[in-house]
Amino acid sequence: MKENVLPLGYKAFLVAVNREACAKYKQALDKLLPPEWTEAIYTANAADAIDRPLVEKLQLSAEREEQVRLLFKKPTENPKLLIVTDKLLTGYDAPLLYCMYLDKPMRDHVLLQAIARVNRPYVDSEGIQKGVGLVVDFVGVLRELKKALQFDSSDVSGAIEDLDVLLKDFFVKIADAEKDYLAAAGEGQPDEKLERLVFGRFLDPDARKTFFETYKGIEALWEILSPSPELRDYIEAYKDLAILYAAVRNAYATKVGFVADLAHKTRRLIEESAQQSGLDHLTKSVTFDVKTLDSLKKDDGSDAGKVFNLVRGLQKEIDDDPAGAPVLQPLKERAERILKEQRRPQGRWH
Repeated sequence: MKENVLPLGYKAFLVAVNREACAKYKQALDKLLPPEWTEAIYTANAADAIDRPLVEKLQLSAEREEQVRLLFKKPTENPKLLIVTDKLLTGYDAPLLYCMYLDKPMRDHVLLQAIARVNRPYVDSEGIQKGVGLVVDFVGVLRELKKALQFDSSDVSGAIEDLDVLLKDFFVKIADAEKDYLAAAGEGQPDEKLERLVFGRFLDPDARKTFFETYKGIEALWEILSPSPELRDYIEAYKDLAILYAAVRNAYATKVGFVADLAHKTRRLIEESAQQSGLDHLTKSVTFDVKTLDSLKKDDGSDAGKVFNLVRGLQKEIDDDPAGAPVLQPLKERAERILKEQRRPQGRWH
């Protein structure tokens, strides 16, 4: 949970086999985690005071249970983990619920509804979308999925995938992306290769769209699978791909200062590398006077990159100084026409 759930800003369910198991899990987890991180929610029974004193002791009052239900839906509040067995598995909607630790045999609709709890759409405060949910199966319920889910296969197709299947999918996709994008950069320093790709291959909006879709599919798999040891040999390739994605998004953003929508684990992976790989060079903005424009003309780098920085800088000047917009806007439109011309097969710079 500390490695795969909390760093993403998400929360989890632990589904225990019965009410007594819920109480015992709560008691045990309080020795391993801050007690306020976990709460056990289960139905009450008048006989618990005599027959199951621990169950009765940890039973939440109706008022406290209602409070916990609300607090669990808030990303910055505790609890982070709810221990359940007969409540909240159907009908309770907490979009930031991401992980379910499954320690209770379930079948058919009950199992499908329980799994659906972790697949609710959710977008956090940074605009990062939860792609999937994670189910950690302790009792082998999912080992024989077809037997556990006695429905038409089309009804549950894609609802649940084993991590081994996703791992194989990742290997294929990262290998293809490495060949199609990273190897195509040619020789040179990292920032030179990066700029060559960003302002060469991705001038065409359709090429950018295809790359974005390819990258996001790989990123979703990485976020699910890491920190799996099987990914060790792919860290550098994936990091380079993520840096390229961030660079392309930054370079073609309409506003200066755009931050690429990298997912949580990926963002942490490339924070240091991004600073060392020329992302700032691809996202600079400038104040426009004759001296600065002359300096921009003499800068190293591709003509496409210079024009893109020109367009971006002009947009910033227009945003910052509306009074100057009538003068600056025609310059920006002229630069954009140059870019449009360059995207044509026989385009030339003028």
